[in-house]
Amino acid sequence: MSKIEYCLSQIIKYGLYALLLTPLALWPKALYPFLTSKFILFQVLVELVFGAWAILAIINPKYRPKTTPLMIALGSFFGISLVSALFGADFSRSFWGFGPRLTGLFGELHFFAWFLIMLGYFGSDKEKWSRYLNFSFFAAISMSLKCSFFVFPSCIGAYSR
Repeated sequence: MSKIEYCLSQIIKYGLYALLLTPLALWPKALYPFLTSKFILFQVLVELVFGAWAILAIINPKYRPKTTPLMIALGSFFGISLVSALFGADFSRSFWGFGPRLTGLFGELHFFAWFLIMLGYFGSDKEKWSRYLNFSFFAAISMSLKCSFFVFPSCIGAYSR
């Protein structure tokens, strides 16, 4: 493995794990601090990791995902969603989605890119998938503890006055 392949694979590896920690992000000065900060950080991380993965997939075919029925179905879904957005009443609303949530075709494409990166990087390595899913479980526990100790008590105090 060349030095550039090693660096790109490390960016992808740590970026994928950082993506699981995005629910812990909070930007208090944002208009919607509990939504916007998480999704913008998620999108930026996906774009960075996707760029590294695309370069790595060009250099080494080992990192290209295999075509599966699920990938074909999701690709078809996005094709149909794009046609629907083009011929819908408001393309901008269909593409960008509802403001505070930043969903829409743009957000869904980020989830699809995350899916492609995981398929290409992890492949059929069960050990990598197992470690990633275990870390996902750790991130979920961390988020629930954060909400229990920091978010909900302040919300309860604000509404009890």
